[in-house]
Parts: sequence; C-alpha cells; structure tokens
Amino acid sequence: MRGAKATLAMAGLLAGCSAVPEGTGPETSGPGRTGDEQGVVERVVDGDTLRVRVSGTSRRVRLIGVDAPETHAPAECWADESARRLATLTPAGSPVRLRADREPHDDYDRDLRYVRNDQDVAVNETLVADGSAVAIKVEPNTARWDTLQAAERSARTARRGGWGACPRTAPPWSGSD
Repeated sequence: MRGAKATLAMAGLLAGCSAVPEGTGPETSGPGRTGDEQGVVERVVDGDTLRVRVSGTSRRVRLIGVDAPETHAPAECWADESARRLATLTPAGSPVRLRADREPHDDYDRDLRYVRNDQDVAVNETLVADGSAVAIKVEPNTARWDTLQAAERSARTARRGGWGACPRTAPPWSGSD
C-alpha cells in the first residue's frame, strides 16, 4: 500500500510539471475573479512590459516574476524574439485580465501584474516556460514563484527559447551560467 501511495504522490507531483503550468494561486482561480482588472493591450514595450488601457487610462504594466532580455542597444540575445512572443500572446487591441500581488507598483511607477490573455493563458508563466524570459523573485510579489521557477527549470532542461539559442549555457540576461 505504501508503494501505491508513493506512486500516487509522484504522479501528482509530475502532473504539476507541465510545459505551461496552470496555476492554483489566488490570481488563477477563474474568469471574473475578485481583484482582477480588465484592460485592452495598446502595445508591447519589450518582452516583459506592456501598455494597457484600463478604465480609459493608459498604464505601463510590468509582468511580475518575469525578466526578459533587454531590447535597447545593444539588444541582448533573444530580445526581439521575446518581445515578439509577448506580442503574439497579447496582441494590440486584445483584452487582458490583470492581477496584482502584494506590491502593486515598482520604483518606475509601473503596475506590477500577472496577466491572462483573452484565451485565459497565464502569460507570465508561458513566457518563462517557452524560454522567452527567466523567472525572477522580487519580494513581496511571490504568489506565483514556485510555478515560475518550475517553468524555468523545464525550459532550461529542454533548452527552449533563449536557453537553446543564446551562446552561453544560460541566457545572458538570467544572471546565471
């Protein structure tokens, strides 16, 4: 019986390790959740920042827990691909749902948010899972840290996106080798 329990526990653990993890945190409990903001994407700024119109106001939205390569000169490896991937997930004119964590703004007055697109895809996790960005832990916004970290491990192991394309063992923007 103990072997069956261990097998069940392992199966449950592995089920949580999909390439694009589905979250169970408070910001992923379904459409129309309390605390969600509805917005419309105006444009992608770079691989981890959007311009979103919320209640008639244009806001800069920085994706929580995600760090994409910089696009400004000189552009980092995988920067253009990362920005294009975010634009594919959140095209201009498309609706998005935004969810704050504990700290809603950063020092640059950007809104810090988890983003879901009109297909209910968890954009932050997807960017990390496909190697377009790395996971970063910035306290106190850590509600999705475990999921983002698992997504990065999966992308790194499979050498998806920047993990396979950039000339080092880790994307230059990740801070690790």
